[in-house]
Amino acid sequence: MKRLAEREPIPSYRKGVTAVVLTGIAGYVDVVGYLSLSHILNANMSGNTIGIAYRTIEQRGDLALHRGWAVLMFIAGLFVAAFIHEVGQRRKFRPVAAITLSLEAALLAAYVYFGTPLLVGAEMKPSPPMFYALLALSTLAMGIQNATLTRVGALSVRTTHVTGTISKFAESGSRYLFWLYDRARAGRSWLFAVRASRKQRDFIAAVLTAISWVAFLAGGFAGAWLRQRIELRSLYLPVAILAIISISDVFVPLAE
Repeated sequence: MKRLAEREPIPSYRKGVTAVVLTGIAGYVDVVGYLSLSHILNANMSGNTIGIAYRTIEQRGDLALHRGWAVLMFIAGLFVAAFIHEVGQRRKFRPVAAITLSLEAALLAAYVYFGTPLLVGAEMKPSPPMFYALLALSTLAMGIQNATLTRVGALSVRTTHVTGTISKFAESGSRYLFWLYDRARAGRSWLFAVRASRKQRDFIAAVLTAISWVAFLAGGFAGAWLRQRIELRSLYLPVAILAIISISDVFVPLAE
């Protein structure tokens, strides 16, 4: 019997590219949000969860509450996207990603619109109610993105953080190396094996996860660089990219 991994479908090229682009957007938004609003991460809830703990121990309940709010709003975004996808499936409406990604783009655009007048130097200085509203806009957006595209072929993906991505890269990469070794032992030439790799599931998964990590890093660099030059308006770039992906999903749904 063949291994389960060998029976799994090869990841869709279009979904793979979309996942990489969304991961880059997450890195971009994460760093812009971190630099703009009290050094709180918008896409990475592991860091915020730890922040709840150490800010509580430092007896800074206000800062712990900020990070707790970020986690809560991220979870709310997950629920919103999951609800939209479930309704779409029940009504056989395919371009659900167009709805969720358009909503994400709208939330980020609102973040720019309401946050720009509050910039004082490098950071925003909002009143407490506006602080929580702005943080909700950015973290809701990232939660929605995280639940929009969760699979590329048989590969489970999350486009707002890369810890799991790195783990999947190591798992797939190690299986691929054993695959190469088995073919070498069977007398196949390395050249033949490398050519056959283009359709090998673990090789494709390793490449996709590696590129996703690079995209997250590149998004962080781009976000930090543009944030220094055009402040919150730098977020209009991911808003535009999300709009393009949403429009394309109307004509060729990612759910297909």
